[in-house]
Amino acid sequence: MPAWLNKASNVFRRNTPEVEHPFAVPCECGLVHRGMRRNRHQKIVCRECGATRFVLPKDVYPAPKNRPAEPAAPPAALPVLNPTKEPAGRRGKSVGRPEKPSPKAARDAAPEFFVVPASGRLVTPFRIVVVSIAAVALITTYLTVQKVRRDAATTALRESTDAAWAAVKNRDWRTASEQFELATAAVTTLGRRDSTARRLESGLRESRTIDQLSPKSLLEILAEADATSADADKWKRQFQTHYEGRWLVFDGPVDRKQNGWQVSFPVTVGKRNRIVRVLIDSAAFDDLKESDGEQGVILAARLAGCELSDNKNVWNVTFEPDSGFLWSLPETFDALGIDGGEFRSPDQTKDLLTRQAEQNGILSEVTP
Repeated sequence: MPAWLNKASNVFRRNTPEVEHPFAVPCECGLVHRGMRRNRHQKIVCRECGATRFVLPKDVYPAPKNRPAEPAAPPAALPVLNPTKEPAGRRGKSVGRPEKPSPKAARDAAPEFFVVPASGRLVTPFRIVVVSIAAVALITTYLTVQKVRRDAATTALRESTDAAWAAVKNRDWRTASEQFELATAAVTTLGRRDSTARRLESGLRESRTIDQLSPKSLLEILAEADATSADADKWKRQFQTHYEGRWLVFDGPVDRKQNGWQVSFPVTVGKRNRIVRVLIDSAAFDDLKESDGEQGVILAARLAGCELSDNKNVWNVTFEPDSGFLWSLPETFDALGIDGGEFRSPDQTKDLLTRQAEQNGILSEVTP
């Protein structure tokens, strides 16, 4: 009931006019700054001395009931420091077009203080809420995208791995290298560095090596090079066309040198019995022990050059830096047609591949 009467009485109540709140603030220089208070506080700067004064905002509380309905009128005009005086000769004359005041007159007619806008707070509850919502949205989007990528990578890993090993079984090395590449990309997305991931990386290297294997053995290449050794430019063009960038596989002892590993090649070439120096420099052999190298290893590298030395007595065979690697998988090694020969038996070759696979991070599967 009281609430109803209150609403009903407000219908016939007139809106009271907004009350003006003048202010008069003295300055250090003796000048009194006058004006009207605003809804927000003001910071004024004296035009004469540059001093700063703070002016409170309007009173937010309602006026008391016994306060007069009509407040006192504010001053008719704000005083200025140097008011301009109208020349005596122009008094009483009508001017059809106002004249542009001079700079000095405009400066003298300027207000006695300047109002500096009040600066708001940088950190507010509303801004905190907005930033928090944006951060949560970004994190949620990122996690969702990562989950979608991981799910897609898991599916691609399973499908490409099956397809890669099926291609190895069918001796389709081009397809095998393509599928192994997809599988290793999926493994990288998943951030895996386990034995399975290392095995897929070895499958990619070895299938790519077989697919891009040199059409001739190193001994055949050297015989061809020695036959054309009189024309160095001709052999260089022939090498770049047929052999540069191709892969060679070695099975035999290696010796550590200052600038890499030298493959033992106890064969001379041509009528002049030129010796052959095969040098491979790759980070994949950093963990290889010299004793293991002397017993013999199975490695592959990408051919880069085959040139005569300055004295024309040595053939220097070089390979692309860091292209060499130790062979690991017996599934791909069988396709090379290398069984160890006089160096070792097939069982010893299998044990050697197992040790080299462990050096490449591939753990041997233990059967119960």
